[in-house]
Amino acid sequence: EWINKAAAQNHEVAGFKLLYWDIKKNGITKDNKAEYETLTGKAKSGNGHAQYYVGKLYAGGFGVKRSPTKALELFNKAALLGVLEAEREATTIREEAQRAQLAKRRAEQKRQAALKAKREEEKLKKLEAKRKAEAAKKLAAQKEAERKRREAEAKNAEAAARDAERIAAEKERRALEQERERRRAALLSKRKEREAKRKEEFESDPCSGKSARFLSTCR
Repeated sequence: EWINKAAAQNHEVAGFKLLYWDIKKNGITKDNKAEYETLTGKAKSGNGHAQYYVGKLYAGGFGVKRSPTKALELFNKAALLGVLEAEREATTIREEAQRAQLAKRRAEQKRQAALKAKREEEKLKKLEAKRKAEAAKKLAAQKEAERKRREAEAKNAEAAARDAERIAAEKERRALEQERERRRAALLSKRKEREAKRKEEFESDPCSGKSARFLSTCR
């Protein structure tokens, strides 16, 4: 009410404040656009209070695109002209900017940490995959070596069996030869005995044998 009364009496700062409230609530409309242009014109001309309220519009994004940078620039200009509220607003914006920067830095650190963790995880996955591949390769090599060993053992067993059969056959052949030789020797021995017996009989009685009839002395 009092600000309205002050504005009605052409109090400049009261008029700026009323315009700020209007734009904050309704934005820039055809009804307040001329006043807004007057306000910005005075701000450009170096009016500290005008700079302060235009800065508040940019700080809040009321009727204009929010821009803390422009708001801070206007607040600093107004503060140099002795507007104490502008100094407080500038301090608030700087603190908010610092907090935003800190939050951004922390977010970036968090993102970098997450990225590093992801890289480490991918690295571990690759190492694990490599380890599994090497283990599978080693297992396959062991299986192949075991297969070859078994094949070699089977071949050696077959060779040993063939050698054993050959040795057994050789022993059997030798045994048969020895048996034939024994029989032949026995036969020769009996033959010699019969020859010796016939000779002995012939010498003792030449005419007693079957061949005696061919002898002239035994006829």
